Amino acid sequence: MDWIVEDPKDRTILNELREVVEDEIKEQRKDPDPFRKTAPRDEVILDGELRLGTMPHHNYPYGIDIRTLVTHLLLLGRTGGGKTTVIKNLLMQILRMPDAPKLMILERKQEFTELLNVSPDLHILDVETLAFNPLCPPKGIAQNKWIGIFTECMVNHLDIREASSSFLMEHATRLIKQCEKDGKFPTLGDLKTFIAQQPYKELSKNGQQKETVLNRLNDLFGHFPAMFSTQSQTDIEKLVNNHCLILLHDITHSTVQNFVMTLLMAQAFLYRKLTCGLQGELTNLIIFDEASGLFRRKAEEQDHVPFIADLVQTARGYGIGLVAASQYSTDLAHSLLANAGTRMMVGGFGRKEDTDTFLNLRGCSKEQHLYVNRNPAPGKAFIADNRWPHNVECNMTLPDLPDPPNAAELQARMQAAADLFNIKPEKTTADHQQDPSRNTETARPKKKPEEDAQTESVEVRLLKHIYDDPFVTVDRRSEQLRIPSGTLQTEIKRLKRKGLVEIYPVHSNSSGRPRDLFEILDDGLDLIGKPPHPPMRGRGGYLHRFYQLQVSRHYKKLGYRVEIEGMADNKNIDVIAEKPGEECIAIEIELQGKSNPGHIRENIATALAAKRITRILCLATIKKEVQRVEQTVTKHGLTGKPISVDRLSNHMEVD
Repeated sequence: MDWIVEDPKDRTILNELREVVEDEIKEQRKDPDPFRKTAPRDEVILDGELRLGTMPHHNYPYGIDIRTLVTHLLLLGRTGGGKTTVIKNLLMQILRMPDAPKLMILERKQEFTELLNVSPDLHILDVETLAFNPLCPPKGIAQNKWIGIFTECMVNHLDIREASSSFLMEHATRLIKQCEKDGKFPTLGDLKTFIAQQPYKELSKNGQQKETVLNRLNDLFGHFPAMFSTQSQTDIEKLVNNHCLILLHDITHSTVQNFVMTLLMAQAFLYRKLTCGLQGELTNLIIFDEASGLFRRKAEEQDHVPFIADLVQTARGYGIGLVAASQYSTDLAHSLLANAGTRMMVGGFGRKEDTDTFLNLRGCSKEQHLYVNRNPAPGKAFIADNRWPHNVECNMTLPDLPDPPNAAELQARMQAAADLFNIKPEKTTADHQQDPSRNTETARPKKKPEEDAQTESVEVRLLKHIYDDPFVTVDRRSEQLRIPSGTLQTEIKRLKRKGLVEIYPVHSNSSGRPRDLFEILDDGLDLIGKPPHPPMRGRGGYLHRFYQLQVSRHYKKLGYRVEIEGMADNKNIDVIAEKPGEECIAIEIELQGKSNPGHIRENIATALAAKRITRILCLATIKKEVQRVEQTVTKHGLTGKPISVDRLSNHMEVD
C-alpha cells in the first residue's frame, strides 16, 4: 500500500486551515456567540417527541420527551417574550397524542381558548360554572388536615394574619361538626352566616378577628359567588381525570386568582396522592401563569414550609408535573426554581437582576451573561436542561394556531363542561333553614301572585320592582307597576329619606336628564326579604362599578376581549379592551375630576407606563367633566401614547 507523505516544505494544508480558523475568529468578533462552544455536538441529545424549536449553532432540533415533564417545566421572561407561545406549542402537541397525561390549565387572561379547536376532549369552565366547595376535602383526606390547608391558603393569599386564621379554622371546624348531626356538609356561605351570628363585642379581640374574616369572605363572595353556592359542586375526580381549561380572568384581583388556583392544585394533588399513591408515570399536568404570585419567595421565610412548596417538591412522586410561567425570577420561591427539571428564559427579562438570577442557577461565563443581556428577542430562549451540563440557546417555533371559538361556541362548550363536571349536592344547613318541611308550625297556604300584588303596600311593590330592575326609566316603571308617575316619584323620594335605597344619576345618553340607578340598602332588603345581589365586578363605588360593567358590554359587542380591572404591568386599569394583534385600549372612568384631579393623572400615568397598552381613553359623565379631564392631560404634559377623552354615554351598552 502506498502512503501519502506530506512534504514538510509544503505548507498549503496548514495555511488553508489557518485561513478557516482566522475567518471563524473574525466572525465571532463581529457577532460573538459564546454558547457555540458549549452547544451539544450530537443532534439527538436534546431532541424529544415534543418539538419546541431549533438550536442555531448546528441547526439541531430541541425537544422534550413527555415523561420528562414530571420533573416540571418553568418558563421565565418579560411580557411579550413568547412564554405563552411556547406553552401553546407544547399543549397542542400533547392534546394530539394518544393516552396523553390529563391537562389542568389554570388560565388568568383567556389566552388559551384556541386549544379548544385542537381537541374536542378539552373541557372549559369559568367562574360561573366552576362551583367547588373549598371547605369540602378531597376523597380520603382528613377534614382537620384539609381545613388547615384551606386556612393556610387564606393566610398566604388573602392577607389574613395568624390570629385571624386560627379564628377561621376554629369556627369552620365547629360548623362542620354541627352540620354532621344532620348528615350534611356546609359551604362558605354557611360559614359566613355562622360567623356573622357569633355575638362577639365589636372592639374585643374576637370581634376584630370576626370583622377581618367576614371582610375576606365578602371579598371572595364578590369575586367568586359560585364558591358559596349550594346549587351544584364541581367533582374534583372528574376534573382530574379529564383535560380541562379553567378561565379565571373574570376574577379581577390576582390575589383571589392565586387563592383559587392554590386550592385547585391542592385538591388535584391530594386526590392523586390518596387514590393512586406513588408512581413513576406522568398522569397529570397543571399549567399556570404568573407563578411568582403563587410561589412567593417571602412565604418561604416563614417558620413552616408552605403547603404549595411541599406540593412542588413531592408532586412528581405521584405523577403530577407542573408547567409554570413567570415574569420574574428574583421574587420566585426557591422551591420552584430548584425543582424545575427544565428552565427556559424566553424573550429576556425586563430587569437585569432577573437575568442574573436565572443564569447564576447554573455556571455561566461573563461573555455568556453579556450575550444574553444583548439578545432579548421574542422567541429567543436560553435553556437549562437536566440532560446537558450547560445552558443552551434555542430559537422557539411559532406554532400554527387555529382560530378561537366564537362567543356562542364558547358558551356551548362551557355548558357542556358544567353538565359533565358538576354534581348536585345534598342540602346544606342553609337549605334546611329555608325548607318548609322542617317547620313545625302549620304551613300556610301560598297566595297567588295576583293576591300578593293586591295586599302588598306600594312601598314593598316598588322595592321588589327595583330589586328586579334597578335601572329603568320612571315612565316604564310607572307603566309596569300601574302607579301614576307623580305618585311613583313621591314614593321614591320617601324610600330615599327612610334609608331603604340609594339613588345615583346615570348619564346614559348625550342629551336629556339622567336616568336613576337604584341600590337597595340592607334595611330595604330586610323589608322585602331578599338577599343582596352578587356585587358587580370592578372596584370603587356602586356607580363606578355600574359604569365599568356597561362600558365592558359595549366593547364586547364591538368584538373586543374585555377585562374589568385588567392588569397591565401589575397595575389595575378600570377596563382593558383588546383586539389581539391590533390594539389594546386602557379605559379609565373618571368620576372625580373636580374633587381629585391627581387621581386622573395617576391613572393616565399608569396606562402610559404599561407596555401592553397602545392607546388610552378617558371617559367622564358630562361635557364640563370631559373638558376638565382634557385640561388635566394638557396641563401636565401627559404624552407618549394616544390619549382621547369622551363622554361615557358614547361608550355604554344601555337598553
